[in-house]
Amino acid sequence: MTLLLEPARPFRRHDSASQSLKDEGFMDTHLMIGVAVMFGLIGIAASRDLLRRLREQQPQLVPIKVERPVTRKQRGGR
Repeated sequence: MTLLLEPARPFRRHDSASQSLKDEGFMDTHLMIGVAVMFGLIGIAASRDLLRRLREQQPQLVPIKVERPVTRKQRGGR
């Protein structure tokens, strides 16, 4: 009795297995974009806090009234 066997082929699952191998590269990209966005948000929050603290330390300017002495000669010339 002779038993004929087909040549062995590599076992492959559905296309989802090959699709997951393709998506591994995108996971790193998405992760890096997410990390960059988070660092950006942290930087914005830190700069706002720093600017707020610097504004509180800045001396407040007070307007000073300056009166010019008015002489009759200046008024008469107009």
